[in-house]
Amino acid sequence: MLIEGEVKTFRLVGVIQQTLSPSSAYVLPKTYAIATNQPVELTNAVRVVMREH
Repeated sequence: MLIEGEVKTFRLVGVIQQTLSPSSAYVLPKTYAIATNQPVELTNAVRVVMREH
């Protein structure tokens, strides 16, 4: 994942299929806060943009 111009790597631990639900990815708030250098309080949602769908 590219965050603020830096490549960050996350380990995929599972994949599920949810009917009639948008795609989602989950990460611990502390993990994402460390990756983005932001306080945990600011890490409640993120939009992921893919190069190809």
